[in-house]
Amino acid sequence: MKLLSIVPFLLITTIAHAQSVDIELLQQVVCDWETRGVKDPDESISSAGAVGACQIKEGTARAVGYRGKISTLLTDGWVNRRVALEILSDCHQRGRRGVYELAYCYHGGPRAKISLAKHRVYAKTIMILYAERVRDRQWR
Repeated sequence: MKLLSIVPFLLITTIAHAQSVDIELLQQVVCDWETRGVKDPDESISSAGAVGACQIKEGTARAVGYRGKISTLLTDGWVNRRVALEILSDCHQRGRRGVYELAYCYHGGPRAKISLAKHRVYAKTIMILYAERVRDRQWR
């Protein structure tokens, strides 16, 4: 089943362009997606060198003010998720407003070119998953 068949397109579009984004919910969606299928997400290291549950690269963590050890970023899930929240907040402060723009910024970094296909696919996936979470919250 395709993701688009699960969530109505109008809902996705509305949420994607909303100026009010729940950054903490978006961080949860990003971290869940980054380590999907991994037995121990807090100890995960990607082939690109991104670490932990939210798959954060050292340079990105340092750019948002993280001064701790990279090993802590890998082994301490709370720290990893907190840095992910800082990255999303930094993206928001740089003018990224909608879910799509924030997810794109998280994946590609604040200076990523909007034309890169790998970042667009990632951002669309996160946007759909975020819309599903918002919908589920509203219908409870």
